Amino acid sequence: MRLDELVSSSDVPKNAAERVVQSVRTTLDGAFSGVNASVDHLRTQSLPTEEELATSLQRLEVAEQLQVALRPRFDVFNFRLEPNITPHPYGGNYNYTVLRRNGTEVALVQIPSIVFYYDKKTPPPFAPHFGHLLKAFRGKLTRLFSEGVAGLIYNFEAALTDERKDQDWSFVPWPDIETFQEGTLDVWQVFKLAKPADTVALPGVRSLDDAQIGIVITIVSRLAGDNPAGAEAQFKGWVQESNWPEAWKNARKAGWGPDCTLNARALVDYARNRGTFPATHTLAGQSVIGELLRMILESNLAGGDDADALAHIIVSCRLLRSDADLTRIKETYYLAR
Repeated sequence: MRLDELVSSSDVPKNAAERVVQSVRTTLDGAFSGVNASVDHLRTQSLPTEEELATSLQRLEVAEQLQVALRPRFDVFNFRLEPNITPHPYGGNYNYTVLRRNGTEVALVQIPSIVFYYDKKTPPPFAPHFGHLLKAFRGKLTRLFSEGVAGLIYNFEAALTDERKDQDWSFVPWPDIETFQEGTLDVWQVFKLAKPADTVALPGVRSLDDAQIGIVITIVSRLAGDNPAGAEAQFKGWVQESNWPEAWKNARKAGWGPDCTLNARALVDYARNRGTFPATHTLAGQSVIGELLRMILESNLAGGDDADALAHIIVSCRLLRSDADLTRIKETYYLAR
Protein backbone atom coordinates (compact mmCIF):
# COMPACT_ATOMS: atom_id res chain seq x y z
CA MET A 1 0.00 0.00 0.00
CA ARG A 2 1.32 3.45 -0.92
CA LEU A 3 1.83 6.09 1.75
CA ASP A 4 -1.07 8.23 0.53
CA GLU A 5 -3.37 5.19 0.51
CA LEU A 6 -2.28 4.22 4.00
CA VAL A 7 -2.92 7.66 5.44
CA SER A 8 -6.19 8.11 3.57
CA SER A 9 -7.53 4.79 4.92
CA SER A 10 -6.96 5.81 8.53
CA ASP A 11 -9.27 7.77 10.78
CA VAL A 12 -7.41 10.98 10.05
CA PRO A 13 -9.68 13.57 8.32
CA LYS A 14 -9.04 13.84 4.57
CA ASN A 15 -7.61 17.35 4.64
CA ALA A 16 -5.21 16.42 7.45
CA ALA A 17 -4.18 13.29 5.57
CA GLU A 18 -3.37 15.35 2.51
CA ARG A 19 -1.23 17.63 4.61
CA VAL A 20 0.71 14.68 6.02
CA VAL A 21 1.32 13.21 2.56
CA GLN A 22 2.44 16.56 1.21
CA SER A 23 4.74 17.06 4.20
CA VAL A 24 6.40 13.69 3.71
CA ARG A 25 6.77 14.26 -0.03
CA THR A 26 8.34 17.65 0.63
CA THR A 27 10.76 16.05 3.09
CA LEU A 28 11.74 13.39 0.56
CA ASP A 29 12.27 15.99 -2.15
CA GLY A 30 14.48 17.97 0.18
CA ALA A 31 16.49 14.89 1.11
CA PHE A 32 17.31 14.13 -2.50
CA SER A 33 17.98 17.70 -3.62
CA GLY A 34 21.62 18.30 -4.48
CA VAL A 35 22.25 14.88 -6.01
CA ASN A 36 19.16 14.17 -8.04
CA ALA A 37 16.17 15.62 -9.81
CA SER A 38 13.01 16.07 -7.74
CA VAL A 39 11.40 12.87 -6.52
CA ASP A 40 7.95 13.83 -7.74
CA HIS A 41 9.34 14.67 -11.19
CA LEU A 42 10.99 11.26 -11.54
CA ARG A 43 7.92 9.43 -10.29
CA THR A 44 5.86 10.83 -13.14
CA GLN A 45 8.10 9.56 -15.93
CA SER A 46 9.45 6.19 -16.91
CA LEU A 47 13.14 5.76 -17.58
CA PRO A 48 14.01 6.44 -21.22
CA THR A 49 15.10 3.76 -23.63
CA GLU A 50 18.68 3.81 -24.86
CA GLU A 51 17.55 5.38 -28.13
CA GLU A 52 15.48 8.06 -26.38
CA LEU A 53 18.35 8.87 -24.04
CA ALA A 54 20.87 9.10 -26.88
CA THR A 55 18.57 11.50 -28.74
CA SER A 56 17.97 13.71 -25.70
CA LEU A 57 21.67 13.88 -24.89
CA GLN A 58 22.43 15.35 -28.29
CA ARG A 59 20.31 18.38 -27.39
CA LEU A 60 22.13 20.10 -24.58
CA GLU A 61 21.06 23.70 -25.21
CA VAL A 62 20.00 25.90 -22.33
CA ALA A 63 16.21 25.56 -22.16
CA GLU A 64 14.45 28.38 -23.99
CA GLN A 65 12.47 29.43 -20.91
CA LEU A 66 15.67 29.59 -18.88
CA GLN A 67 17.41 31.58 -21.60
CA VAL A 68 14.62 34.14 -21.46
CA ALA A 69 14.96 34.36 -17.68
CA LEU A 70 18.76 34.64 -17.68
CA ARG A 71 19.27 36.88 -20.70
CA PRO A 72 18.76 40.17 -18.76
CA ARG A 73 21.37 39.06 -16.23
CA PHE A 74 23.86 38.14 -18.93
CA ASP A 75 23.19 41.52 -20.56
CA VAL A 76 24.45 43.21 -17.40
CA PHE A 77 27.87 41.69 -18.07
CA ASN A 78 27.74 42.17 -21.86
CA PHE A 79 27.41 38.44 -22.56
CA ARG A 80 25.17 37.03 -25.27
CA LEU A 81 23.71 33.55 -25.70
CA GLU A 82 23.92 31.80 -29.06
CA PRO A 83 23.20 28.28 -30.34
CA ASN A 84 26.14 26.11 -31.35
CA ILE A 85 27.00 22.57 -32.44
CA THR A 86 30.01 20.37 -31.66
CA PRO A 87 30.86 16.99 -33.21
CA HIS A 88 31.42 13.98 -30.97
CA PRO A 89 34.67 12.10 -31.66
CA TYR A 90 32.70 8.84 -31.91
CA GLY A 91 30.12 10.24 -34.30
CA GLY A 92 27.10 12.51 -34.18
CA ASN A 93 26.65 16.18 -33.36
CA TYR A 94 25.77 17.75 -30.01
CA ASN A 95 23.75 20.97 -29.79
CA TYR A 96 24.57 23.33 -26.94
CA THR A 97 24.50 27.02 -26.03
CA VAL A 98 27.56 29.22 -26.19
CA LEU A 99 28.04 32.27 -23.97
CA ARG A 100 30.10 34.95 -25.74
CA ARG A 101 31.74 38.18 -24.67
CA ASN A 102 34.64 40.03 -26.35
CA GLY A 103 36.28 36.88 -27.67
CA THR A 104 35.45 34.74 -24.64
CA GLU A 105 33.38 31.64 -25.40
CA VAL A 106 31.87 29.43 -22.74
CA ALA A 107 30.00 26.23 -23.59
CA LEU A 108 26.85 26.16 -21.44
CA VAL A 109 25.63 22.58 -21.32
CA GLN A 110 22.25 21.87 -19.73
CA ILE A 111 21.95 18.14 -19.12
CA PRO A 112 18.50 16.52 -18.78
CA SER A 113 17.83 15.89 -15.10
CA ILE A 114 16.85 12.26 -15.75
CA VAL A 115 20.53 11.51 -16.43
CA PHE A 116 21.22 11.97 -12.72
CA TYR A 117 18.55 9.48 -11.65
CA TYR A 118 19.52 6.86 -9.07
CA ASP A 119 17.63 4.75 -6.54
CA LYS A 120 20.38 4.16 -3.92
CA LYS A 121 20.25 0.39 -4.56
CA THR A 122 22.29 0.21 -7.74
CA PRO A 123 24.94 2.39 -9.39
CA PRO A 124 23.42 5.32 -11.31
CA PRO A 125 22.47 3.77 -14.66
CA PHE A 126 23.27 6.83 -16.76
CA ALA A 127 26.69 7.78 -15.35
CA PRO A 128 28.46 6.18 -18.38
CA HIS A 129 26.29 8.26 -20.74
CA PHE A 130 27.33 11.37 -18.81
CA GLY A 131 30.98 10.48 -19.28
CA HIS A 132 30.43 9.78 -22.96
CA LEU A 133 28.83 13.17 -23.75
CA LEU A 134 31.69 15.01 -22.06
CA LYS A 135 34.07 13.86 -24.79
CA ALA A 136 32.29 16.19 -27.23
CA PHE A 137 33.51 19.25 -25.30
CA ARG A 138 37.24 18.58 -25.25
CA GLY A 139 39.10 21.83 -25.92
CA LYS A 140 36.17 24.02 -24.86
CA LEU A 141 35.74 26.17 -21.77
CA THR A 142 32.68 24.33 -20.45
CA ARG A 143 30.15 24.82 -17.66
CA LEU A 144 27.60 22.07 -17.07
CA PHE A 145 24.41 22.16 -15.04
CA SER A 146 21.05 20.45 -14.69
CA GLU A 147 17.74 21.70 -13.35
CA GLY A 148 17.26 20.67 -9.74
CA VAL A 149 20.74 19.16 -9.32
CA ALA A 150 22.81 20.94 -6.67
CA GLY A 151 25.85 18.68 -6.86
CA LEU A 152 27.33 15.52 -8.33
CA ILE A 153 27.44 12.22 -6.45
CA TYR A 154 30.57 10.09 -6.69
CA ASN A 155 29.87 8.27 -9.97
CA PHE A 156 29.25 11.50 -11.91
CA GLU A 157 32.04 13.43 -10.20
CA ALA A 158 34.44 10.58 -11.02
CA ALA A 159 33.35 10.65 -14.68
CA LEU A 160 33.85 14.42 -14.82
CA THR A 161 37.29 14.11 -13.24
CA ASP A 162 38.34 11.34 -15.65
CA GLU A 163 37.26 13.26 -18.75
CA ARG A 164 38.27 16.72 -17.60
CA LYS A 165 42.01 16.11 -17.24
CA ASP A 166 43.55 19.49 -18.18
CA GLN A 167 40.26 21.00 -19.40
CA ASP A 168 38.61 24.06 -17.82
CA TRP A 169 35.34 22.33 -16.93
CA SER A 170 33.09 22.57 -13.89
CA PHE A 171 29.58 21.65 -12.81
CA VAL A 172 27.45 24.61 -11.68
CA PRO A 173 25.00 23.83 -8.83
CA TRP A 174 21.40 24.61 -9.76
CA PRO A 175 20.88 26.85 -6.68
CA ASP A 176 23.71 29.05 -7.99
CA ILE A 177 21.89 29.40 -11.32
CA GLU A 178 18.79 30.52 -9.41
CA THR A 179 20.82 32.91 -7.26
CA PHE A 180 22.44 34.38 -10.38
CA GLN A 181 18.99 34.96 -11.85
CA GLU A 182 17.95 36.77 -8.65
CA GLY A 183 20.95 39.09 -8.95
CA THR A 184 22.82 38.22 -5.77
CA LEU A 185 25.82 36.61 -7.49
CA ASP A 186 27.52 37.80 -10.64
CA VAL A 187 28.45 35.84 -13.75
CA TRP A 188 32.12 35.57 -12.74
CA GLN A 189 31.22 33.95 -9.43
CA VAL A 190 28.53 31.54 -10.62
CA PHE A 191 30.32 30.30 -13.73
CA LYS A 192 33.82 30.54 -12.24
CA LEU A 193 35.17 32.78 -14.97
CA ALA A 194 38.18 35.08 -14.84
CA LYS A 195 36.99 38.63 -14.50
CA PRO A 196 38.36 40.70 -17.41
CA ALA A 197 40.41 43.81 -16.89
CA ASP A 198 37.72 46.16 -18.16
CA THR A 199 37.82 48.55 -15.23
CA VAL A 200 40.40 51.04 -14.05
CA ALA A 201 41.14 50.36 -10.41
CA LEU A 202 41.90 53.36 -8.24
CA PRO A 203 44.92 53.26 -5.91
CA GLY A 204 44.35 52.63 -2.23
CA VAL A 205 40.80 51.26 -2.52
CA ARG A 206 40.22 48.57 0.12
CA SER A 207 37.43 45.99 0.30
CA LEU A 208 35.00 46.14 3.20
CA ASP A 209 35.70 43.60 5.91
CA ASP A 210 32.97 41.44 7.46
CA ALA A 211 32.39 43.85 10.35
CA GLN A 212 31.96 46.81 8.00
CA ILE A 213 29.59 44.83 5.78
CA GLY A 214 27.51 44.00 8.84
CA ILE A 215 27.37 47.66 9.86
CA VAL A 216 26.28 48.74 6.37
CA ILE A 217 23.56 46.09 6.16
CA THR A 218 22.22 47.08 9.58
CA ILE A 219 22.07 50.77 8.67
CA VAL A 220 20.57 50.21 5.21
CA SER A 221 17.94 47.88 6.67
CA ARG A 222 17.00 50.40 9.36
CA LEU A 223 16.77 53.34 6.96
CA ALA A 224 14.58 51.38 4.55
CA GLY A 225 12.30 50.31 7.38
CA ASP A 226 11.82 53.96 8.39
CA ASN A 227 10.46 54.97 4.97
CA PRO A 228 6.75 55.93 5.38
CA ALA A 229 6.09 54.66 1.85
CA GLY A 230 7.42 51.24 2.77
CA ALA A 231 10.76 49.47 2.63
CA GLU A 232 10.19 48.09 -0.86
CA ALA A 233 9.70 51.61 -2.21
CA GLN A 234 12.94 52.68 -0.56
CA PHE A 235 15.00 49.88 -2.11
CA LYS A 236 13.49 50.55 -5.53
CA GLY A 237 14.22 54.26 -5.04
CA TRP A 238 17.87 53.66 -4.20
CA VAL A 239 18.32 51.57 -7.32
CA GLN A 240 16.57 54.12 -9.53
CA GLU A 241 18.50 57.09 -8.07
CA SER A 242 21.87 55.38 -8.33
CA ASN A 243 24.46 56.16 -10.99
CA TRP A 244 24.49 52.53 -12.10
CA PRO A 245 24.34 51.62 -15.80
CA GLU A 246 20.76 51.02 -16.91
CA ALA A 247 21.36 47.28 -17.31
CA TRP A 248 22.39 47.07 -13.66
CA LYS A 249 19.31 49.01 -12.58
CA ASN A 250 17.02 46.81 -14.63
CA ALA A 251 18.49 43.71 -13.01
CA ARG A 252 17.60 44.98 -9.52
CA LYS A 253 14.49 47.09 -10.02
CA ALA A 254 12.23 44.28 -8.81
CA GLY A 255 12.33 41.27 -6.51
CA TRP A 256 12.33 43.05 -3.16
CA GLY A 257 10.60 41.08 -0.39
CA PRO A 258 9.17 42.06 3.01
CA ASP A 259 12.35 41.32 5.00
CA CYS A 260 14.41 44.53 5.27
CA THR A 261 17.57 42.71 6.36
CA LEU A 262 17.49 40.29 3.43
CA ASN A 263 16.80 43.16 1.04
CA ALA A 264 19.64 45.19 2.51
CA ARG A 265 22.05 42.28 2.16
CA ALA A 266 20.93 41.72 -1.44
CA LEU A 267 21.49 45.40 -2.31
CA VAL A 268 24.87 45.58 -0.59
CA ASP A 269 26.06 42.27 -2.08
CA TYR A 270 24.92 43.34 -5.54
CA ALA A 271 26.91 46.58 -5.32
CA ARG A 272 29.98 44.83 -3.87
CA ASN A 273 29.89 42.16 -6.56
CA ARG A 274 29.94 44.80 -9.30
CA GLY A 275 33.38 45.86 -8.05
CA THR A 276 34.16 49.15 -9.79
CA PHE A 277 32.37 51.05 -12.53
CA PRO A 278 33.41 49.98 -16.07
CA ALA A 279 35.93 51.96 -18.06
CA THR A 280 33.21 53.46 -20.27
CA HIS A 281 31.31 54.92 -17.29
CA THR A 282 31.76 58.48 -16.03
CA LEU A 283 32.70 57.00 -12.65
CA ALA A 284 35.19 54.54 -14.17
CA GLY A 285 37.28 52.88 -11.49
CA GLN A 286 35.24 54.11 -8.55
CA SER A 287 33.92 51.53 -6.12
CA VAL A 288 30.26 50.72 -6.80
CA ILE A 289 29.53 50.05 -3.13
CA GLY A 290 31.31 53.32 -2.31
CA GLU A 291 29.07 55.27 -4.66
CA LEU A 292 25.99 53.59 -3.17
CA LEU A 293 27.09 54.53 0.37
CA ARG A 294 27.83 58.10 -0.70
CA MET A 295 24.37 58.41 -2.24
CA ILE A 296 22.68 57.09 0.89
CA LEU A 297 24.83 59.25 3.13
CA GLU A 298 24.22 62.46 1.18
CA SER A 299 20.48 61.83 0.81
CA ASN A 300 20.22 62.93 4.47
CA LEU A 301 18.37 59.75 5.38
CA ALA A 302 21.16 58.81 7.75
CA GLY A 303 22.13 60.97 10.67
CA GLY A 304 24.11 60.84 13.88
CA ASP A 305 25.92 57.56 14.47
CA ASP A 306 24.65 56.06 11.21
CA ALA A 307 26.06 58.90 9.12
CA ASP A 308 29.30 58.79 11.09
CA ALA A 309 29.67 55.04 10.54
CA LEU A 310 29.03 55.25 6.79
CA ALA A 311 31.44 58.18 6.45
CA HIS A 312 34.17 56.31 8.32
CA ILE A 313 33.79 53.28 6.05
CA ILE A 314 33.90 55.41 2.89
CA VAL A 315 37.00 57.29 4.02
CA SER A 316 38.92 54.40 5.60
CA CYS A 317 38.42 52.20 2.51
CA ARG A 318 38.99 55.13 0.10
CA LEU A 319 35.79 54.35 -1.78
CA LEU A 320 35.59 57.69 -3.63
CA ARG A 321 37.78 58.83 -6.50
CA SER A 322 39.34 62.00 -5.18
CA ASP A 323 40.99 63.13 -1.95
CA ALA A 324 38.76 66.20 -2.08
CA ASP A 325 35.62 64.04 -1.99
CA LEU A 326 36.98 61.98 0.89
CA THR A 327 37.92 65.13 2.83
CA ARG A 328 34.45 66.60 2.25
CA ILE A 329 32.80 63.43 3.56
CA LYS A 330 35.07 63.42 6.59
CA GLU A 331 34.54 67.08 7.46
CA THR A 332 30.78 66.93 6.89
CA TYR A 333 29.77 63.68 8.54
CA TYR A 334 32.35 62.63 11.12
CA LEU A 335 31.13 63.10 14.67
CA ALA A 336 33.50 64.72 17.15
CA ARG A 337 35.49 61.98 18.90
